[in-house]
Amino acid sequence: MRYLAVCHPTSPVAVLLEGDRQDEALAAFLDGDHHQWIDLARNDAAEVLPDVEDPRDLSEAEFDDALSAAGGRPVLDLDAEILEHGERPNHLPQDWSLWSLDG
Repeated sequence: MRYLAVCHPTSPVAVLLEGDRQDEALAAFLDGDHHQWIDLARNDAAEVLPDVEDPRDLSEAEFDDALSAAGGRPVLDLDAEILEHGERPNHLPQDWSLWSLDG
Protein backbone atom coordinates (compact mmCIF):
# COMPACT_ATOMS: atom_id res chain seq x y z
CA MET A 1 0.00 0.00 0.00
CA ARG A 2 1.33 3.44 -0.89
CA TYR A 3 1.10 6.39 1.46
CA LEU A 4 1.52 10.10 0.95
CA ALA A 5 2.60 12.36 3.78
CA VAL A 6 1.98 16.10 3.65
CA CYS A 7 3.69 18.59 5.95
CA HIS A 8 3.05 22.30 6.38
CA PRO A 9 6.20 23.98 7.75
CA THR A 10 4.78 27.07 9.48
CA SER A 11 2.17 25.31 11.59
CA PRO A 12 3.36 21.70 11.41
CA VAL A 13 0.57 19.52 10.12
CA ALA A 14 1.58 16.10 8.94
CA VAL A 15 -0.98 13.87 7.29
CA LEU A 16 -0.62 10.40 5.87
CA LEU A 17 -2.95 9.36 3.10
CA GLU A 18 -3.55 5.89 1.77
CA GLY A 19 -5.64 3.83 -0.57
CA ASP A 20 -9.05 5.01 -1.79
CA ARG A 21 -9.04 8.01 0.53
CA GLN A 22 -6.08 9.61 -1.26
CA ASP A 23 -8.20 11.09 -4.04
CA GLU A 24 -10.84 12.40 -1.62
CA ALA A 25 -8.24 13.82 0.76
CA LEU A 26 -6.19 15.41 -2.04
CA ALA A 27 -9.34 17.02 -3.42
CA ALA A 28 -10.10 18.44 0.04
CA PHE A 29 -6.49 19.63 0.29
CA LEU A 30 -6.75 21.44 -3.04
CA ASP A 31 -10.09 22.96 -2.04
CA GLY A 32 -8.53 24.30 1.15
CA ASP A 33 -10.67 22.11 3.43
CA HIS A 34 -7.84 21.29 5.81
CA HIS A 35 -9.99 19.81 8.57
CA GLN A 36 -11.53 17.29 6.18
CA TRP A 37 -8.27 15.92 4.85
CA ILE A 38 -6.70 15.84 8.31
CA ASP A 39 -9.65 13.80 9.59
CA LEU A 40 -9.57 11.52 6.56
CA ALA A 41 -5.95 10.60 7.12
CA ARG A 42 -5.34 10.79 10.87
CA ASN A 43 -5.63 7.05 11.48
CA ASP A 44 -3.08 6.26 8.80
CA ALA A 45 -0.36 8.05 10.75
CA ALA A 46 -0.50 5.51 13.58
CA GLU A 47 -0.19 2.69 11.07
CA VAL A 48 2.94 4.00 9.36
CA LEU A 49 4.57 5.88 12.25
CA PRO A 50 3.58 3.80 15.30
CA ASP A 51 5.98 5.66 17.62
CA VAL A 52 4.36 9.01 16.83
CA GLU A 53 1.17 9.72 18.79
CA ASP A 54 0.06 12.71 16.68
CA PRO A 55 2.28 13.79 13.77
CA ARG A 56 0.84 17.29 14.03
CA ASP A 57 2.80 17.70 17.27
CA LEU A 58 6.13 17.30 15.46
CA SER A 59 8.28 20.03 14.03
CA GLU A 60 8.97 19.83 10.30
CA ALA A 61 12.47 18.43 10.97
CA GLU A 62 11.15 15.82 13.43
CA PHE A 63 8.49 14.75 10.95
CA ASP A 64 11.04 14.48 8.14
CA ASP A 65 13.25 12.34 10.41
CA ALA A 66 10.33 10.06 11.31
CA LEU A 67 9.41 9.63 7.65
CA SER A 68 13.02 8.89 6.68
CA ALA A 69 13.23 6.28 9.44
CA ALA A 70 10.04 4.68 8.09
CA GLY A 71 11.55 4.43 4.60
CA GLY A 72 9.91 7.50 3.14
CA ARG A 73 11.28 9.51 0.25
CA PRO A 74 10.57 13.17 -0.48
CA VAL A 75 8.52 13.96 -3.57
CA LEU A 76 10.19 17.02 -5.00
CA ASP A 77 7.58 18.04 -7.57
CA LEU A 78 4.34 18.54 -5.65
CA ASP A 79 2.39 19.76 -8.70
CA ALA A 80 3.33 16.66 -10.71
CA GLU A 81 2.41 14.35 -7.84
CA ILE A 82 -1.02 15.95 -7.48
CA LEU A 83 -1.60 15.85 -11.23
CA GLU A 84 -0.65 12.17 -11.22
CA HIS A 85 -3.67 11.61 -8.97
CA GLY A 86 -6.00 13.29 -11.44
CA GLU A 87 -6.41 16.53 -9.54
CA ARG A 88 -5.73 19.94 -11.06
CA PRO A 89 -4.05 22.29 -8.59
CA ASN A 90 -5.38 25.82 -8.86
CA HIS A 91 -3.14 27.40 -6.26
CA LEU A 92 -0.75 25.11 -4.46
CA PRO A 93 1.49 26.45 -1.67
CA GLN A 94 5.13 25.99 -2.60
CA ASP A 95 6.29 25.55 1.01
CA TRP A 96 4.44 22.28 1.62
CA SER A 97 6.53 19.13 1.55
CA LEU A 98 5.24 15.82 0.25
CA TRP A 99 6.68 12.39 0.99
CA SER A 100 5.92 8.97 -0.41
CA LEU A 101 6.38 5.65 1.37
CA ASP A 102 5.14 2.10 1.13
CA GLY A 103 3.34 0.61 4.09
